[in-house]
Amino acid sequence: MPRQQEQICAACEGDGITTKIEYSVETDENGHQKPVTHTSYSSCTLCGGTGSTSG
Repeated sequence: MPRQQEQICAACEGDGITTKIEYSVETDENGHQKPVTHTSYSSCTLCGGTGSTSG
């Protein structure tokens, strides 16, 4: 049986982490609305953070 070859994860492009960007509108202390960006990082769910998948 042929051995499966490791491939770079397409979801995280081999980094092992994914970036989630959330956009919202928040009200500041003066009552003005402003666009806000929240960025978070986590292990890639497709490859489990290894950066590669078996193909």
